[in-house]
Amino acid sequence: MYTNSQSMVTTTLVSQGYQLVQAEAGCCILVDEKSLTKKMYRDKLNSYKKAQKVGLVFSKIALDKLGEIYDFIAFFRKKLNRTLSMTKAQLEKTAEALPDSFFIVGVYLHSELVGACICVNASKSIVYTFYSAHSDKYDWLSPRVFLLKNLYDLCYKQGASLLDLGTSMINQKPNFSLLDFKLRIGGSLTLKYNFRKKLA
Repeated sequence: MYTNSQSMVTTTLVSQGYQLVQAEAGCCILVDEKSLTKKMYRDKLNSYKKAQKVGLVFSKIALDKLGEIYDFIAFFRKKLNRTLSMTKAQLEKTAEALPDSFFIVGVYLHSELVGACICVNASKSIVYTFYSAHSDKYDWLSPRVFLLKNLYDLCYKQGASLLDLGTSMINQKPNFSLLDFKLRIGGSLTLKYNFRKKLA
C-alpha cells in the first residue's frame, strides 16, 4: 500500500481485530526533476560515472523477450542462492493478460546483456522493480547503479512519481547489505505490513 497515512491505516486495522504478523523493509525513490545522481551517495555516483565511462548503454527491451530475460535473471539469482517467486510460465501468462502493466529494461556493454530488470506499472504514477539481476562477471562495474539511474530518468519522462525498489527481505529477515545499497542509491526506507484476522 502506497500511502502517507500508514500509522492511521495500521491503527484502524488493529482496532478492528487484525493482527500484525510481519513488517517487510523496502525502499522507494521519489521521482522528481532532481537527477538521481544528486541523490546518490558518493560511492554510487562514482560507480555510475565508471559505468558511463566504460560505455554501458541503457535500453528498453521488447516484452516478447520476457522469457529470455526471465532466464537471464533466474540464472544469476540462482548463483546467489535466490529463487524467483513465479515460474516463467506464470509470469508470461500474467504479462500476456496485462501487457500494459509490464516493461523490461536492460544495460549492455557492446552487444552483451550485462543487467536487466522486469518492471511493473503498479499505477500511472508508480513503477515497481519486480525482478532484476546482473552478470556477476561485471560486479566490478556495478551495472545496477547505471540501470537504476536510467530507469529513474525513464520514470520521470513517463510521468511516474515513485520508483519502488521492492522488498529488502530474504527468508523473512532483512537483507542489510541490499537495504544499504538501495538507501545509498537514493532510496528512502519503507515498511510493508502484513495483517491477519481470524474469523469466527
